[in-house]
This record gives sequence, C-alpha cells and structure tokens, in this order.
Amino acid sequence: MTLVHFIGITDSQIASAERVFGRADFVHKWHDWRSWGDIDWDSDTVVLGDKGHEQPIQWSWQDHELY
Repeated sequence: MTLVHFIGITDSQIASAERVFGRADFVHKWHDWRSWGDIDWDSDTVVLGDKGHEQPIQWSWQDHELY
C-alpha cells in the first residue's frame, strides 16, 4: 500500500500539493527521525514543502510523550 507523506508543507502549499498528489495520509511538521521511521522509502510518496529538508533533523518535540 502506497502512502503519501507531506513534510514541511505550509498552509499556502497544501491545496496545490493535494491537487497533484491527492490527500496526504500523513502530514509531518518536520522531517525528523520520528517521521523518517514512518516512511516506507521503497513505496511511499514523500512531498517536501518549503519548511521540509531532505535530510532529517536530529530531534523535534515528541507530543506522544505527553500522555
């Protein structure tokens, strides 16, 4: 199953990205190691926006640790 990931997409880019790639299955605010693990690099489609970087950053805030 191929999934679509948007990484670093701004509000102004989301409509254009959805027209081209369809609705995203995952939207990642940052390209960090957590999002890196969610992506199947052999079959998923990854769309980088203006705030996305090709190489993942070391760390970002982990909201799942709150609960």
